[in-house]
Amino acid sequence: YSMLIFLAGLKAQRAEVHEAATIDGAGPWKSFWHITLPNLRPVINVVLVLGVVYTLKVIDIILGLTNGGPANATQTI
Repeated sequence: YSMLIFLAGLKAQRAEVHEAATIDGAGPWKSFWHITLPNLRPVINVVLVLGVVYTLKVIDIILGLTNGGPANATQTI
C-alpha cells in the first residue's frame, strides 16, 4: 500500500523540472536530493501517518488479548 502511494507521488512530479535541472548541470544524485525528495515530502508524511495509525489499530487488540503479558511478554515489532 505504501509503495502504491509512493509510486503515485513519483508519477505526479513534472518532468520539466527534472529536464531543467539536467540542462543546468545537475546529476542524477543532485536531481533526486534537491528536486525529487522535497517534492515527495507530503507523500512521505502521509505514509508515516498512515503507518502510525495502522500500528495503533493493532496494538489495542494485542494488549486486550494478553492484558500486557507477564514480564513484558507482549511486545510488537
